[in-house]
Amino acid sequence: MSPQATAEAIEPSMTRSGQDQVAVWGWLNLGAAAAATRNNRIDVATDALRRARAAGHVAAGYVSPQVAHWTSFTPAVVAMRDVELAMVTGDAGRALQTARLVPSGARPAVTYQRFQLDVVAAALERRRADEALAILLSLRESASGWLRHQRYARTLTGRLLHRRARAVSPELRELADFLDVA
Repeated sequence: MSPQATAEAIEPSMTRSGQDQVAVWGWLNLGAAAAATRNNRIDVATDALRRARAAGHVAAGYVSPQVAHWTSFTPAVVAMRDVELAMVTGDAGRALQTARLVPSGARPAVTYQRFQLDVVAAALERRRADEALAILLSLRESASGWLRHQRYARTLTGRLLHRRARAVSPELRELADFLDVA
């Protein structure tokens, strides 16, 4: 069963269901939005994101005591995923606009870190290399163990290196060396 079909089959009452049920339903809608976006079904993705946003407001503050992956579900989680989907469709402007809705240090941490890589990609698309580098350097400082293993980070750093018309800054060179980018 697809995430969309599952989400439709278990849709909770936004006023009577528990936060846990609404949170799981929200995560299912994010999965449906991701699948629809990647299948170029933007209308379906938009509807799924709308439902996920509503679930995020109802389930805000919920933290799962049992499920490791779906730890919490908030409007920030929905916005972070919306940024990712905007980048999948090539809409860097929407990605950067939506990114403003995400508070610094949003949770879950790995979702926030992945989101920051999408913001780097959007900044690069908008020729904002200094902003992109600043985010990557911040990730290196706050999540170096995670960052070292991210192919996406290596790709983005490579794009930064190859866009520079002038000499490469020491910070960018150090980041490239850290990520093993030639």
